[in-house]
Amino acid sequence: MTIATQPVSYNKAKQMNTTGRKQLALASIQKSRRLTELAEENKVSRKFIYQQQNKALAAVNDAFAPPKKEQEKILFYLPVTFSWLCQLILCLVLNCRGSHRGIQKTLSDIFDGSPPIL
Repeated sequence: MTIATQPVSYNKAKQMNTTGRKQLALASIQKSRRLTELAEENKVSRKFIYQQQNKALAAVNDAFAPPKKEQEKILFYLPVTFSWLCQLILCLVLNCRGSHRGIQKTLSDIFDGSPPIL
């Protein structure tokens, strides 16, 4: 009595290591062979090859992209009250020896427009 053996079905793509994935992505980017041939040789789907190709192209694009401007980290929030403004103006007058016009200019620069009426 013979027992019928069923073929072992496995997914080659899941078993492929990172080196194999890199080589597959590079081969697909170089386009030296058709994707169908690469898929048949490596026993993977064309969809898998496209995924690896897109990952490799995204990594290359990220590596050569211009550096992103990092947003400045907020150190603290400052509640601006009337008494705080009075202290600021007093410091500008006494410590910096600021003129009336200079203090007005500083306040308009800080608050992006006309200074608050004091």
